[in-house]
Amino acid sequence: FLLLNQKDEEIRMLHTELQKSDSSVSHSSKSRESQQESAAIVELRDQFETEKARLMQSMFELRTEKIRLEEELDIIKDADREKAIQLRQIYDQHQREIATLRRSSAVENRKQMEEMRSMERKVMEKKTAKIVELETKMEM
Repeated sequence: FLLLNQKDEEIRMLHTELQKSDSSVSHSSKSRESQQESAAIVELRDQFETEKARLMQSMFELRTEKIRLEEELDIIKDADREKAIQLRQIYDQHQREIATLRRSSAVENRKQMEEMRSMERKVMEKKTAKIVELETKMEM
């Protein structure tokens, strides 16, 4: 935008110069000096038109490049949004998997603890039975 504004300002300055030259020519006499000034003004006008055309082309190129860059930025933004959505979905899936694993491990832990308690009860029952058997043998 800064470059476009600079180009516009250059065009305005050249246009102002041209108008000043035109007004000075219209007020001067038709002498030889006036003819030389007219030739200088024509040359200045040609230079102005050439510079104006160059600046207009430059502005067109800048606008075209700006549009291309904005389109490229939009594509990149869309890709970033899509990637963010994918990452969120992956994160959510992992969270669900973690929750499932926690639940299943808690169930497995309870099951193993119950098996250990059951085994412990059996061991205690066998010990008790063995003690009773030994006491019975000792009484006899």
